[in-house]
Order: sequence, then structure tokens, then C-alpha cells
Amino acid sequence: MTLALNLLAYVVLSTSGLLLLRTGLRDDGSITDFLRDPRVLVGAVLYAASFLTWLFALRRNELSLVYPIFIGTGYVVIVLASAVFLDESLGTARLIGSALVGIGLLLLVT
Repeated sequence: MTLALNLLAYVVLSTSGLLLLRTGLRDDGSITDFLRDPRVLVGAVLYAASFLTWLFALRRNELSLVYPIFIGTGYVVIVLASAVFLDESLGTARLIGSALVGIGLLLLVT
């Protein structure tokens, strides 16, 4: 699997997993309530699967390339997905920070 496909799989799996975990982890309820919530269970499985894609990418590529690309891309996508799906605020600082991360990613891969 190429680095680009690994990255796509990682971002889709980790973002989906984190969004599901966040929606399943309400402020009320006990730990056992959380563990029975299907969103938490599916979110945990998806997030674990994203870790496997990370391992596959790391196995074939340099750590100094894979880590910033995966973490940086994941950060930007989570910020945007949280605004779209969780109605979280997308303030100026987050937009500027995401843009700077994006610029850093472009510099890294060119």
C-alpha cells in the first residue's frame, strides 16, 4: 500500500473513530454506560484500526516523514470535521493554525 493510501485510510479511520468516541462519551453516565454505547465501541475499533494503518506506513517509510504527515493531516481534518459534525467553533486561531500546519505539510512533502 502506498503512503498516500495509508494516509487516507489513517485519516478516515481515526477521524471517524474520534468523532464516534466523542459523541458516545457524554458528560453524564458511568464508565459501564460508556462501554455499552455502540458509538464508543465502534469508535474504539476504528481508532485501533487507524493505528494499524500507521504501523503499516511506518514499516515502509521513514519516521521523520510519516509522523508529521499523519499527525498534521489528522489534526487539520479533525478540526474541520469537529466543526462540521460536532458543531464545534472554528475560530480564527484554529483556522490560522490549521493553515500553518497545511503549509508545513506542503513544505515537508516537496
